[in-house]
Amino acid sequence: MRQFILSLLLALSFFVFSCSSSENRSEFQALTSGTWQLILLNGKTIEKNGDNGIPDVNFTSDFGFSGYTGCNTFNGIYKIENDKLILKPGAITKMFCAGSPEVEFLNAILKVNGYKISSGFLYLLNDNKELMRFKPQK
Repeated sequence: MRQFILSLLLALSFFVFSCSSSENRSEFQALTSGTWQLILLNGKTIEKNGDNGIPDVNFTSDFGFSGYTGCNTFNGIYKIENDKLILKPGAITKMFCAGSPEVEFLNAILKVNGYKISSGFLYLLNDNKELMRFKPQK
């Protein structure tokens, strides 16, 4: 009987961990599936403003990310550990664009420590607080 219970627990553990792994793979595939366009930054809706564009970000499967701040382009690297997303910005171009959300966007990037994908949207989080929301760019 003890051996049966032990076997059952082992099988159940395997099932739970394998489901969790495939769920993580699926979320990773969604994260890296294309470019994400910013729609909400610190609770504010983002729209095109004059010559400034709308920020976006693209995550690659080899743990690089790049994007557009609404004014300049940037890149960096990221890692995912224990369901945490850590972004490490790298290079950025240095054009000046009045009225761009660039500074607020880059400050938010530095605060990101988590993410979730839900209903087709990407949420970049600080702990469980939403910093940014993105939609897939068409």
